[in-house]
Amino acid sequence: MKKFYNGCYDIIFKTVICDENNPHMLKTFLEHILKIEIDEIEFLQNELSVSDVNERKKTVDLLVRTKDRYIHIELNQSHKGYLHIRNFCFFTNLYSKNT
Repeated sequence: MKKFYNGCYDIIFKTVICDENNPHMLKTFLEHILKIEIDEIEFLQNELSVSDVNERKKTVDLLVRTKDRYIHIELNQSHKGYLHIRNFCFFTNLYSKNT
């Protein structure tokens, strides 16, 4: 049986939905999920800097800026407790570096 990939896989999500050359699908997806209107999307650097040689490299799945907000998306295939903590750490890392 062939393996079936769905939108929960990072590579599929990033290839299909997060196309910087054609952000229409991402814009439509975010507007529907978040119930907001988006005028323009700017894709931001998704690799977070590390401050120590022992620190693990961190890459967020999607970081975009719209006219009046930043949107950080982390795609997870399961509901493991540690993911909420890790994703929150990613978010606070981004926040602290931009304040």
